[in-house]
Amino acid sequence: MKKIDYSTSLDRQAAASALRVPIRQPDDVACVNDTIQIDGVTSIECRRIIPSNHSGKTIFYVPGTASVAHIPNATTAECSHIARTLDAIIIVIFHRTSTTAKFPLPNNDCSAVINYYLDNSDEYDIDTTKVALGGFSAGTLIAIHLCMANIRKGGIPFKQLILIAPVTSLDINTKRNYDNDAPFVTEFFFERMVTDFVPPRINPTIPLLSPIHNHSNTFVAFPPTVILYGEREAVVPDTKQFISHLKKVRVPVVAIELPDKGHDFPWLENTEHFAELQTPVTDFFDSNAYTEFSSVSRLKTPFLPELFTCGPSPRFKINEYDLSLIHI
Repeated sequence: MKKIDYSTSLDRQAAASALRVPIRQPDDVACVNDTIQIDGVTSIECRRIIPSNHSGKTIFYVPGTASVAHIPNATTAECSHIARTLDAIIIVIFHRTSTTAKFPLPNNDCSAVINYYLDNSDEYDIDTTKVALGGFSAGTLIAIHLCMANIRKGGIPFKQLILIAPVTSLDINTKRNYDNDAPFVTEFFFERMVTDFVPPRINPTIPLLSPIHNHSNTFVAFPPTVILYGEREAVVPDTKQFISHLKKVRVPVVAIELPDKGHDFPWLENTEHFAELQTPVTDFFDSNAYTEFSSVSRLKTPFLPELFTCGPSPRFKINEYDLSLIHI
């Protein structure tokens, strides 16, 4: 068999194509669909993924695909393997996509859904002392947004944050200049996300939208964070900068880099990498490393939609970050 040389972009793409066998749904994990009414007119579809052995540990999970679409089958298979590995219930939130609901509406959908399940924790077998927030790709951006918004409002109910192939910046230029991933991810993915997710006339690199452009102190009250990412992702430099932010303010962080993996690794047939999550996630669930800020039982609405639906507020300068105004 020919040994593939990863030194050229063409060989990297050939290798990736050869290995891209889709992930398969395991037979021993139950899936239950819920429709959550979050206001008088908006319903959000959710999927509870329940392994045969669990102890009430629950992970709210925000899917990826640039927030412009949902791919439920791949996401369900991915989360089923994670749920089985971690012995935890995973609740996938299929928020409104940004083709019909731009930022901050997808964020607010997730916040409302999480509050619903926390308010009805007994009905859904959720141990509210062992709740985590996670996501894949663009979903991690929303997960980080929720934490950023709520730590300034008295705390968040999450024991930990689990980020898989995270997106922490919407700076398209840095992605174009990074050649270690497939062109689909480096160009189309981020251009589509910025076009559809970001409201008109808003700079996508402001700290509100791109977490890595915040000062490290923004993350001082973040929960313990587990990050799993591929070595060949276009977002690796951003991920490492985000990890640096967290470590500077002594947030417990476990960062796992998977050799030779691209951005789509969670959707491929080989799922052995999810085992890397087991020890750190279990340790954070069982530890008291994060108690000071986890006493609240609900999320506050993280963003004010009126700031964006009618264009920038007169008090909101596009390139500035006013914490008091946006309630973050």
